[in-house]
Amino acid sequence: MAVYRKNGQSFYDGGNFNAGGSAWSAGDVIGVVVSHTGAFVRFYRNNTLITTITATAPGANSKPAYWAETNMGGVVTLRTKLAEFSYALPAGSSAWE
Repeated sequence: MAVYRKNGQSFYDGGNFNAGGSAWSAGDVIGVVVSHTGAFVRFYRNNTLITTITATAPGANSKPAYWAETNMGGVVTLRTKLAEFSYALPAGSSAWE
């Protein structure tokens, strides 16, 4: 599981912590690229790469979940169709349609 929080922190693999991200706010577009073959998750903010999280071997309690989190009562819209995207896909990526 990988989480990119509003304050820019990211958590992954059951609690590992990365404080190097960039905070996001209302109106920002958060992009998520998941590579199951490359074992990584990339989070983008307004088409700029914020962090890359490399997955470790999945444990017994692992869940394939990736999201951007807000605890401020915000609204999140999941766009999976290429025609709905705000930005072009990163090289080597494809839409989840």
